Order: sequence, then C-alpha cells, then structure tokens
Amino acid sequence: MKIEVIGDNTIEVHGDIVNVRDSDYFRDKGKEILDVSDGLKIYIIDSDTITSSVIGFLLKMAKRDGKKIELYVKSNHLGEMLKNMDLLEIFNVKKIEDSI
Repeated sequence: MKIEVIGDNTIEVHGDIVNVRDSDYFRDKGKEILDVSDGLKIYIIDSDTITSSVIGFLLKMAKRDGKKIELYVKSNHLGEMLKNMDLLEIFNVKKIEDSI
C-alpha cells in the first residue's frame, strides 16, 4: 500500500489496506492531517476492502472529534461494504467514476 498526501487535507491510497502495518501507516498519515485540519478527504483507488481498525479510526475522528471525513472509493465492492455497514452518510462516501 502507498499513501500520497495531496494538498492540505487529502490523501490518495494506492493498493490494498490489508494488514496492521497498512492500518497503522494510514492512521498516522490521517492523524497528521487531522491534527491541523477540520477534515480529511480520502481517495481509495485500488482497494476492495479496508481493515476494521481503519474504519474505527475514521469513526472516532468523525463522531467523537467532529472531523469531516469524505471517502471517495473506486471499488463497487468497497462501496457496497460501506453501504451495508451504514457508513455512507457518516463518511460522506462518493464513487470515483472511471474517466474515458
């Protein structure tokens, strides 16, 4: 997994978020931004899943700390998973459309 910081409050995630190391790295990058910003935009480009620890981190930031989370996903599978977990509204989930 690779995370690219774009601008003041945006990260782009390439590759699968599958293990503890990936989750820790994601959380560290997200926390760096959220320590100085009111929100975080996350573009998940390649992954069909995210770990429960990433979901927990994002929930904590949104619910407890009042941070605005915007999650952009390319994978239909990941979008459906977030929908089934009733997280679309909390994370302001949007679908990344393929460009032609």
